Amino acid sequence: MIERLLASAEPHLGSRPVLVRVDERRHSRILHVGVETGGTLRRLVIKQVRTEGNDDAARERAVGRVEAEYAALRRIDGGFDPGERFIRVRPVACLPEHAALVMEEAPGEPFNRLIGRLGRGWPRSGSRARLEELCRLAGDWLGRFQAFTTAAEDPTPHLAALRSEVSGSLRSLVARRRVGIPESLAGALESFVDRAAGGAPPAPVAVAGLPGEFCPANILVDGPRLAVLDFGLYGPGLALNDLVLFHHHLESLRYDPLTRRATMRRLQAAFLQGYGRPELQTEPLFDAFRVKFKLSRMDATSGRKWPGLDPARRLFYRRVWRLQQRELAAILTAHG
Repeated sequence: MIERLLASAEPHLGSRPVLVRVDERRHSRILHVGVETGGTLRRLVIKQVRTEGNDDAARERAVGRVEAEYAALRRIDGGFDPGERFIRVRPVACLPEHAALVMEEAPGEPFNRLIGRLGRGWPRSGSRARLEELCRLAGDWLGRFQAFTTAAEDPTPHLAALRSEVSGSLRSLVARRRVGIPESLAGALESFVDRAAGGAPPAPVAVAGLPGEFCPANILVDGPRLAVLDFGLYGPGLALNDLVLFHHHLESLRYDPLTRRATMRRLQAAFLQGYGRPELQTEPLFDAFRVKFKLSRMDATSGRKWPGLDPARRLFYRRVWRLQQRELAAILTAHG
């Protein structure tokens, strides 16, 4: 399979790529390759999306993801100017017959790994300042990207999707005794999200392009610069979605016993400052998305992931669920 993939990429690269390493991931296979160009080694990545099933429909979905990501990367490369502190990830070729695409390799360390390395315990002032600056930079990128992809589109279907997703997660969680969400809390959360999503999004936040999974794990840090990766689920949606998604990922790091909550709060504040609209965190719709992501995480860890967890990990997640329920109750209190 890998040899066929390399052979298919060759016509787009001018010579046969040399395989450097392969990273096997849950939803994709990442081939790091090199191509000799004018006496220098050009470093590239071939990303192959895994099919979730063996039928034609599953393959079509995988090919659709690849084609959507390639189109998004081409659009970004053709018109989006993120500034000098951001690394462009240039698309090279789309290989739909392999559900794969070829792009230039971006240097750097995953941001979530850097946060884990520098942000645990009592980080030094220099380390904390660096992480805060990188979070501001991530917020700046998101603001620029959303300005570039803003669409004059009715937000109503996206608000309805938010309410539907929260309702579905609550039904699943109430039915799982291991989570322990009382029906009274579930009902109050559903009512809050219905109210928050019943009006228009706070101006000027509207509909924009969503990379699909904008989080620290999909950002590479190379010195003072950032590269944003993974546009496989690119599509339109409420701009608040990705703002709160990144904020939520930072919030989730607080559940690590070796991470101080004060440190993560500072990183969250820096991210919103970089985005340019820190006041949005007081909006009900911002907290409605926080509810969505907390419930989604609880649903995943108590559902499909639960059978594969060892006893220590199950104990950890039970603790996290209790903390998340307190945070959900605090959201309701904050909005009366």
